[in-house]
Amino acid sequence: MNTNLLNDFLSYLKYEQFLASKSIEAYHRDIKEYLSYFNKDIRDIKYEDILEYLSFLYDKNLKNSTQARKISALKTFYKYLEKKDIINENVMEKISLPKKEHKLVDVIEEKTLLDFLNSFKNTSLDIRNKVIFTLLYATGLRVSELVNVKIKDIDLNDLSIRVLGKGSKERIVYFNPGTSTLIDDYLNNTRKDLLKNNSSEYLLINKNGTCLSVRGVQFILKDKWLKFMQYSNITPHQFRHTFATHLLDNGMDLRMLQELLGHENLETTQIYTKVSTKQLTNAINSLQNITNGKK
Repeated sequence: MNTNLLNDFLSYLKYEQFLASKSIEAYHRDIKEYLSYFNKDIRDIKYEDILEYLSFLYDKNLKNSTQARKISALKTFYKYLEKKDIINENVMEKISLPKKEHKLVDVIEEKTLLDFLNSFKNTSLDIRNKVIFTLLYATGLRVSELVNVKIKDIDLNDLSIRVLGKGSKERIVYFNPGTSTLIDDYLNNTRKDLLKNNSSEYLLINKNGTCLSVRGVQFILKDKWLKFMQYSNITPHQFRHTFATHLLDNGMDLRMLQELLGHENLETTQIYTKVSTKQLTNAINSLQNITNGKK
């Protein structure tokens, strides 16, 4: 009985929900594990049984994200069974997903970042590379957003860039005058060399004279960072993390930072408060007059 129900559900995911094969395989593994644990008709599984299964998952020391995936798969399965009138009560509705784990983000130290940006040579490719990583840090753009920036999106007078972010939502990001000078020089000199008689509306150009890709930026960073620090364990997203943390360290309001980063929810932005230690240190140090017995 259970096997037939599972196979019907997988067919539903494939032919009606058009899920990718890897997603369907994940559903298959998670639900099969659940059904095998009980070895009885799914209609006979009670709420108390599910709690026992959740305890079993917990004892396996799985990550919260893995537990959440398994429970989410079961919730979808139970909704399907309810829709098909196979079960009378959806006991999985009473089960909540575990809270997300918030990992501390990796931040590049200020001196390391400064030395890295100053390590580029005066060649066309290296000038472009400096523009890439300066903008990632100076604006907090996602790398996917940066490679899609067009010349018309940049306002050097207003020191701003119009960005099309996640969900096709537009926002404005800003940069400092030093970054403006770097961009201006790149546009008037270096970019023309890289185009090689081609034409492009995009800001960043690869060595073949066409638009630079996300994968291209990732490769450039790993190559340059390996030569600079003798290891390549870094991602473009760390420049965004560093941008956010440094702004918080310098007193930026959390909601203003949310707007700059293009986060839909403030909760997403709040992860940076966990790594912004300068504000905490300054606050603690402000108490020293009293603790030192000074008026």
